[in-house]
Amino acid sequence: MMGALALAGLLVVVPFAPPGNKDAHLTFADRQMAMKLAAAKVQVVVSEPIDAATSAPSLCQKYGGDGILVGTLRHDQHQAPMYHWPSHTEIRLERLRCDGKVTWKGVAIGDVDRQFGNPPAHVDASIDLALDNAVQQLLANLAL
Repeated sequence: MMGALALAGLLVVVPFAPPGNKDAHLTFADRQMAMKLAAAKVQVVVSEPIDAATSAPSLCQKYGGDGILVGTLRHDQHQAPMYHWPSHTEIRLERLRCDGKVTWKGVAIGDVDRQFGNPPAHVDASIDLALDNAVQQLLANLAL
């Protein structure tokens, strides 16, 4: 599997957090995604936050990438009866070639339901779980 990952080349990872981000959970997700991919021996470089107008060829050229990983992350949490804090995260990822063609899509979910404790930490736990799922899906695709 390691050889297959090396064939993927350098992936430019576009952060979930948009320019001017104020959501600490997105910052956490960006940091965790980079760490999880590096731990899986996927060669990555994280771009600065970008807007939708940035093109795939310019990202590849700027960072020396062989492909791009871009996605969206949505998280929510509410207080349920008996002080439960269900947290839900959904990640949608796309792997693109440098010409902009989508070569893979994945969706990963992370659900955590904890009682009491630190509600913001529950959101991070659901993000971490969704990221684990997303990275496993990506690794399976890279190994093909």
